Amino acid sequence: VSTQSTWDYNKRQRMEKMKDTEEMEEGEEKGEKEDEEDVSFEAASNASELDFDDKDYMALNFKSLDEGEKEDDDENGQKKSAEIEVEGGNVLTAARLKTLITRLTTNMGSKCLKAFIVAFSSAVHLEDAEYEKKIVISDTETFQELMNFSFQDFPKLIKSYIKKDGEGKKYVVDEEKISKIINPLKAYVANYILFLGKLIDPSMVEFILKNALPLCSYLSYIKPYHIKLVKLAIKIWSESENSNAQLFAFIIVREIVKQSYLEEKNVDYYSQILKVCYKAYTENARIMNWKKFDSIQFMRNCYIELVGINISIGYQQAFAQIRKLCLDLRTLVKQSLSTENVRKLFNWKVLNSIRLWGQCISTYNKTDMKLLISPYVELCFGILKLQSINARYLPFHLKIIESLNELSSKTHSYVPTSTFCLEVLSMPELQKSAKSIEEKIFEFDLSIKMPKTQQRTLQAQQIISNHAVNLLIEYCSLNATKIYFPEMIIPLIHAIQKLKKILFSGVLKKKITQVSNMIEEEGKKISIIRIEKKVNPTENGKWAEIEKGLRTSAKTTALFKEYLTIQNEKNEYRKSKILAEKS
Repeated sequence: VSTQSTWDYNKRQRMEKMKDTEEMEEGEEKGEKEDEEDVSFEAASNASELDFDDKDYMALNFKSLDEGEKEDDDENGQKKSAEIEVEGGNVLTAARLKTLITRLTTNMGSKCLKAFIVAFSSAVHLEDAEYEKKIVISDTETFQELMNFSFQDFPKLIKSYIKKDGEGKKYVVDEEKISKIINPLKAYVANYILFLGKLIDPSMVEFILKNALPLCSYLSYIKPYHIKLVKLAIKIWSESENSNAQLFAFIIVREIVKQSYLEEKNVDYYSQILKVCYKAYTENARIMNWKKFDSIQFMRNCYIELVGINISIGYQQAFAQIRKLCLDLRTLVKQSLSTENVRKLFNWKVLNSIRLWGQCISTYNKTDMKLLISPYVELCFGILKLQSINARYLPFHLKIIESLNELSSKTHSYVPTSTFCLEVLSMPELQKSAKSIEEKIFEFDLSIKMPKTQQRTLQAQQIISNHAVNLLIEYCSLNATKIYFPEMIIPLIHAIQKLKKILFSGVLKKKITQVSNMIEEEGKKISIIRIEKKVNPTENGKWAEIEKGLRTSAKTTALFKEYLTIQNEKNEYRKSKILAEKS
């Protein structure tokens, strides 16, 4: 951060965009209006207005920071006025900056603090021709030192005005102390947010956000700026390509939310934050590629952590969004199943929303969130029953089945996804002879539908069939530790026997036969254990002990080993693709 190239890089990037500044501002104003229509924070229209008078700073003379330097007399023997001496007195040199930092660190006086705010404001508006700068910074090194102190050290100095309550659980502002510096503090935060919003260089954004955490402890005292910083942090969290910048932006959002809700019990503000973050997540999740794969998963985990601050409010948000998806599904079913209507439901935004709420319910399945398991499963089943509409969307349906299996694994709920796996394998499109192609085949992890040119190819059939069989193995492995497994697999084995008669691919027929043999063998083992234990069906406690033993011994079974191999291969493949994209 302290290197000349880093600051120059950011300067060049901003100058390249100066021509389009007016258009960008108009677009931002339109975007803000649209955001306010959907989700509105508290009124913060005056957030950019400072509550102090700039006239207080007009008389500041930076020459007074020169150690041991006295004011010179003019030709008539009279002392020069501070207001008149601009060329020498209002130039911030390295020596004067050092003195200013020393005075701020040892004893933060009112005049010294105002001098720092003037210097910081002038540095932030360095390239703004319309801004009337009160001082001139002498050289680049002084500018760098000033900005490093402003972002790295000054926020820590203000923490002396914050103290913890008697229980030591939350921060309390020392109002008597902070009232003396509230106006300069507002000016500092306003310029802080302004500079952060201008930055383009990811490393600079990361540096500033990394040191912004001390700000959160007293930002709740300055409500308008508190709201503006949250909005900016959410924007960086959702749009930045720098993973560290995303992380620090989320930490700021989380800390501010904790203060606003846990300390001030501001339920409405917390609810609005959840809505804004959800909107940012869905907008970012409209497109999927290897570059964004990890980022979307990271945002999903972050949002789930925010929901955990208050489960009851998070439950309301989850209920509302799942209901909205159900209404969209009902609209699609009632209307004509045209291509346009199908696209409204079968897209990455909907899929990533379903993944988000599935993981959220799984994470907090011991709270009220468990009440959403049934509506969530019904939503997914409703979508899966539409898989016959267009075979091109089979990747989308298989990803829904994957989410249901994950929900079943985390919540220990029975979700019968085997039926849908077998329906995919028995589809006529997969039983026809197909030609092999030499062109690059589509990436299953990055696709929700098959390209038209590859739909009837041998490679596409193999990809869809392999994933369907893998999901069937996953389903059986998850339920192989249940006491009811022998009865559960009876209809499944019969369905597999029928499926083998119509399968076109010999390789697939061999693989599905192996699956049938593995689950049949596992069912026999559990039946033997049940006979040996001689437990009454009403003795639930003893059944729980048997299932606990089954979970321990399941790790040595062929079915579980096959499932583990599939998961490891999938994770390794994704990891290699992500690393290749980053390199």
